[in-house]
Amino acid sequence: MKLLTIETRQYLEYYHSRYRQVQDLGVDLYVLNGEGTEDFWPADHYRLVGSKNIDEMIAAAKQWHATEAFDGVITFSEAAVV
Repeated sequence: MKLLTIETRQYLEYYHSRYRQVQDLGVDLYVLNGEGTEDFWPADHYRLVGSKNIDEMIAAAKQWHATEAFDGVITFSEAAVV
């Protein structure tokens, strides 16, 4: 299964343990952050939008989905709206 997780910001390494739990279940996990650093996640599974603007994030997610065909989208941010 291939999933995309979307977070508005990186939150340092706060979500790394959660992402690894998902990977340990056999999920091929991709990360899309609105704001953060380029080296947050392996480059072939990571994109940085450069903005927390929801329209820009949705556009980036749709564009990435067109090439990767994700099976679903998740978020770990309790305040996120996807």
